[in-house]
Amino acid sequence: MDPRTAFEMAEAGDPIIDVRTRAEYERRHIAGALNIPIDTLPGALAMLEVDGPVLTACTYGNRGGRAAELIALSGRTAFSIEGGTHAWQQAGLPVVNGPAPGRRLHPRP
Repeated sequence: MDPRTAFEMAEAGDPIIDVRTRAEYERRHIAGALNIPIDTLPGALAMLEVDGPVLTACTYGNRGGRAAELIALSGRTAFSIEGGTHAWQQAGLPVVNGPAPGRRLHPRP
């Protein structure tokens, strides 16, 4: 999924899961993204209390794509953000440096 469409989904309340390591996430990540490394994804996903689609991201899209496939195998709808955090930033969309997820975009009412 292209970054602009993913941004619109995130603004509507669909969660973005950054599947990179903690160190990668802390360098720079999509504003509002939660860090759930891909190797912990199946167990952690069950703890997310959200309905609807999930968006996945990594640096350039490879791990994000694998994560979306894993999530889909668990019966959830998931989309990988094409080009990952790099493409998101190149599109002028908000990113955060540091460990906090940053401001959630616009949660659903």
